[in-house]
Amino acid sequence: MIDSALFDSAVLNLVMNARDAMPSGGEIRVTTERLVQTAPTPDLPGPETYACVRVKDDGCGMAPEVLRKVFDPFFTTKGEKGTGIGMLQVQALAQMVGGRIRIKSERGIGTTVDLLFPSIQADL
Repeated sequence: MIDSALFDSAVLNLVMNARDAMPSGGEIRVTTERLVQTAPTPDLPGPETYACVRVKDDGCGMAPEVLRKVFDPFFTTKGEKGTGIGMLQVQALAQMVGGRIRIKSERGIGTTVDLLFPSIQADL
């Protein structure tokens, strides 16, 4: 139920951000999993089943004050090279289909971005 071009663009944006966070090289992992949320948490209401697309890097990570701004319009960590609209687009895609985006980051450790899309189960 997701526009494939928008989905591809969102994942590509996350991978490029991960690449840019590792100027000396590193590892980017893109994985998928089924996430079953059985009880509400601060970042996810429950119960719900999600299709999770995770982009994880072992780059420089973000300080908490930077992490709080990643969805602000035109905020960028890339100086004049960045547009500040990439993460807004990723967030918009998730919200468009009733999903969410979750980010965890730690300086010197890396960043993990989860795109969480509501699972659609067909009646068989």
